[in-house]
Amino acid sequence: MKLQLTVTSLRLRIDESELAVLQAGQTLELAPRHGGEALIALEVCVGESFAFAHQGPSWRLCIPGDALQQYVEGLPSRDPLGLRLEGEGGLRIDFDVDVRDSIAIRGARRRRPG
Repeated sequence: MKLQLTVTSLRLRIDESELAVLQAGQTLELAPRHGGEALIALEVCVGESFAFAHQGPSWRLCIPGDALQQYVEGLPSRDPLGLRLEGEGGLRIDFDVDVRDSIAIRGARRRRPG
């Protein structure tokens, strides 16, 4: 799992094996450490609704299952599943599956005629 942070956005990229973990109902964790301390801790899960909240020493991102399923049906894709926190200046969260890994696993997406 890779995480990119800017002032206004968070981008989370996973590979197909990590996607399988999420789809199986398990949680992904990212917690790089220095000197035994987590610099940042992020848990990612699938649930009924979108949520991004601080829980104890870590942050937890819950991706809506129906939105994830629609996103997966369109893989491979360079477009992320875009989520946004409500409120003024709400943080944009882009979730995506690495397109190269997805093509290697799923094959290239066929274009529809027309």
